[in-house]
Amino acid sequence: MISRIASTISQPVGHARAQRVEHAVTALNTTRVRVVCLALIAIFGVTYLWLVNSSASLGFYVSDLESRRVALDDEYQKLEVEETALRSLEHINAQSQQMQMVSSSRVEYMKESAVALSGGN
Repeated sequence: MISRIASTISQPVGHARAQRVEHAVTALNTTRVRVVCLALIAIFGVTYLWLVNSSASLGFYVSDLESRRVALDDEYQKLEVEETALRSLEHINAQSQQMQMVSSSRVEYMKESAVALSGGN
């Protein structure tokens, strides 16, 4: 394409003029290539910085979640120990004495009747 432009220009103007035009067209093409390369480098650079920043942010977020998980695990273990202590017989006996409850010596169970089972009909 450049040679066609140069050959059409060189016929009426002369050979020196054709060479200058061809050189200008070639310089224009290399300038475009340089501008495109610089634009691509800038785009890739910005994309790289964005990805690195996103990764760092996610790293801090994961670290925060991990520390919260450890804190919740500790709290869960403390609550399990407290539950075990509250369910122990010693605690139940102490609470029943504090509430002035008395233990029963004789247990009587009610017998089932047909009236209770049939719903009162």
